[in-house]
Parts: sequence; C-alpha cells; structure tokens
Amino acid sequence: MDLPDAFADVVTSRSTVHHWSDPARALREIDRVLKPGGVAIITDVRRDAPPDAVAAFNRLRADAGLPPSVLEEKYSVTELEAFCRDAGLADRCRFHVAEDGLAALGVTIVLSHDRG
Repeated sequence: MDLPDAFADVVTSRSTVHHWSDPARALREIDRVLKPGGVAIITDVRRDAPPDAVAAFNRLRADAGLPPSVLEEKYSVTELEAFCRDAGLADRCRFHVAEDGLAALGVTIVLSHDRG
C-alpha cells in the first residue's frame, strides 16, 4: 500500500481476502500501516461454511436477482489461520466464526497491532 508506516488506527477489509494474490504478504502490509494499538477487521465468506448457511445465503441472493456465491474461490478458516502464521502474525490474529445461521457463512479476523 502506498501509505507510510503506522498510518492508520483502523483498517477494514470486507470480502476481499480471496482476491489477494499473496494473503500473508497483504496481512504483513496491513500490520505495517497500523499504528501501535491499532486494529484491522478483516471479513470474508469462507469456503468451509455450513451447507445450510450457504443455501440460505444463496436463496437471498436469488431473491435479489443475483447468482449463487462461488465458494471455491474463498478460503477455509484453516487456510486463513495459515496465512496469519506465514505472515508472522498468528499471535495477534483472533478468529471469529459463528457455528450456525447466516453468520456462519463468514469469518472475521481481528488483527491487533499491539507492538510499540
């Protein structure tokens, strides 16, 4: 990113991780631009979502005239955890994954930049 170090208090990313060419590198870059005490909130749909959540989501998409979500292009929670490890950030990445309902469709990574 064309931003200086320790630039942002908060970084958000919504449904973009599956577009990143190098997720571990992108996570390091997000960490780089966070100020000490800053936080990044990263959400995406997950490939390993429960089938009932996927079906409910795709029914809503169909009702809105949209095609079904393509889960094959998404990452599983295990893969996302590996990206955090590969980035050297596993100790500061917290994962939030719902077990049921529509919220189970996605995953949220909260990356805390607690180094001063």
